[in-house]
Amino acid sequence: MLRYEPGRREKQLQTTMLESTAPQTRQSNDVVQRLGRRRPGASPLLALGSAIALVAVVWFGDYMTGAEPSFLIFYLVPVSVAAWFAGKWPSVAVSIASAVAWFAADALSGTRYSHGLIPYWNALVCLGSFLIVGILLSALRSAQVHLQEKVDERTAALRGEIAERQRKEEQLVLSKNELLGALHDLKKSHEELKSAQLQLIEAEKMETLGRLAAGIAHEVKNPLAIILAGVDYLDHHVPMANEHVPDVLRRTRDAVERADSVISELLEVSAPHDLELSAENLNRLVEQAILLVQHQLNAAPYTVIKDLEPDLPMLWLDANKIKQVFINVFTNALDAMPEGGKLTIRTRAKAFRLTAFGAADPAQSPSRFHPEQMVVIVEVDDSGAGIPPDKLDRVFDPFFTTKTAGQGSGLGLTVIKKIAELHGALIDVRNRPEGGVRVTLLFEGPRPLL
Repeated sequence: MLRYEPGRREKQLQTTMLESTAPQTRQSNDVVQRLGRRRPGASPLLALGSAIALVAVVWFGDYMTGAEPSFLIFYLVPVSVAAWFAGKWPSVAVSIASAVAWFAADALSGTRYSHGLIPYWNALVCLGSFLIVGILLSALRSAQVHLQEKVDERTAALRGEIAERQRKEEQLVLSKNELLGALHDLKKSHEELKSAQLQLIEAEKMETLGRLAAGIAHEVKNPLAIILAGVDYLDHHVPMANEHVPDVLRRTRDAVERADSVISELLEVSAPHDLELSAENLNRLVEQAILLVQHQLNAAPYTVIKDLEPDLPMLWLDANKIKQVFINVFTNALDAMPEGGKLTIRTRAKAFRLTAFGAADPAQSPSRFHPEQMVVIVEVDDSGAGIPPDKLDRVFDPFFTTKTAGQGSGLGLTVIKKIAELHGALIDVRNRPEGGVRVTLLFEGPRPLL
C-alpha cells in the first residue's frame, strides 16, 4: 500500500505554522487572565486621596466665599472623582466627607436660620444628593468596565478562533498537498506497473516468437540449402538449351540467398548466444566495418567523414558481433541515401550525462549508468530523409522496415539491439534537426583487464 511521506520542506512549514499560532493562543489566554484581575480604578487609593484633597479645597473655597449656595455644586467634583476612579464605597465616604465639609463651612460662616434643625436638614439633603450622584457614577463606571471586559474577552476569543481557523486552514492545505502527492505517486506507480506489465507481455511474446522462429528457421534452412545446391548443379552441369535459363537460375539463386539471409538474421535474434569477449578498440572495428561495406560506398557518390577520437580505452567486446552491428548501421544509413550523401562517424570517450542520451525504445533506460561514469560513444549520422515520426518508436520491432519491399528484412536493427544488450550497451535512433538520422551506441567504460 502506498503512503505519502511529507518532505522536509512540508514538515518545516507545518512546524513553523504551529509555532506561529502558539503565541497567539498564549496571548489570548493572557488577556483573559488580565481581565479577570482588572479593577474599576487604575489606582483606587490615589483616586481616593485626590478626592479627599479636593473636598478640602472646595471646603476652603466655600468658607472663604461666605457659604454661597451656588458653591454647593463644586462638592460634586470630588464625589465624581471618587465614584469614577475609586468605586462605589470610596464615593460614599467622599460623599459623607463632602456633606460634613459643607456643614462645617456653613456653621463657621455664622449663617442664621429660622429653625435650628435647618442646617442639619440641609446637610442630610446634600449627603443624599452626593450619595445618589456617587452611586450612579460608580454604577455607570462599573457597567462601562464590565462592558469593556466583555468586549476584550470576546475580542480575545475571536482572535483565538481566527488563529485556530487559520491553523486548520493551513492544515487543510497541507493535507491537500499530501493527498495530491499521494495521488501523484499512485498514478506514477500505476503507470510504472502498466509499463512493466506491457514489457513482460512483450518479453513473453518475443520469447515465444523466438522459439517458434528458431524451429521454423532450422526446418526451412535445410530445403533452402538443397534448392541452392540444385541451382548450382544445374548451372554448372546441365547444358543451357534456352538462353533465358541462366538468368532464371541467377534470379533463383538470389532469391534463395536472400531467404537464407533472412533466416540467418532470424536465428541471430532468437537463438541464445555466447560472447567471445576480448579487449578491443572501437576505432579499429569501425575501420574494418567500413572496409566491408566499401562495395556499397562505391555504388554512389558517398562522402565518409570519420571523426574518431584517438587513444580510445580498450573495451571488452565480441569483435565479430560488434562489426556486424556497425555493418548493419552503415548499410541502413547508405540505403537511406540511394543517390549519395554524407556518412559521418564519430567516436569519443566522456563522462556520462543523462541529458545527452535518450533512448527511442521506452524499454531501454540509461539508469544502468551513473553520472560521471566513463562511457564510450559511437555516433553514425546520415543525410537522408529521416524516419517518419510516427514510425520512429517501432524501428526495433522485428520485421518492421521503412524500406521498399525486397530491400530489407526488418531484422537489422533488431539484431543490433540484441547484440548491444548482450554487451550491456544502449542504442538510440532519432532524427536530426538538420535532416537525416543519428544512431548512437553507448558502451560502458573500461573495466580492469583480467
